[in-house]
Amino acid sequence: MTTEEWEDQLKGQLTVPADCERTLGMYDPKTATSCNNIGGTYNSVREYPKALEYHLKALPVCERVLGTDHPDTVISYNRIGAIYEFMGNSSKAQEYFQKAAAARGEGYKKQQ
Repeated sequence: MTTEEWEDQLKGQLTVPADCERTLGMYDPKTATSCNNIGGTYNSVREYPKALEYHLKALPVCERVLGTDHPDTVISYNRIGAIYEFMGNSSKAQEYFQKAAAARGEGYKKQQ
């Protein structure tokens, strides 16, 4: 995909979270999904600060609506942890990896 194609695709996605929030409410799972989709798009082109912004926006919705131990919330914790790791912030990454592990009922084990 070219940069122009990617930018066109993203322009269409950027309005979705606001549209979902306006029509469905801030705490609707579709609002979180749209934010996570945008975060994933930014992540795929290594725009980590923007990816993090959208994943962090989705997280409170997942936690409140689905619960902290729901598989989708655990995936969100892992995504956020991975982005922090890509950005070189290992301590914040560890914080989110620990949340994911705790939600799965496991102890955190740092990967070597």
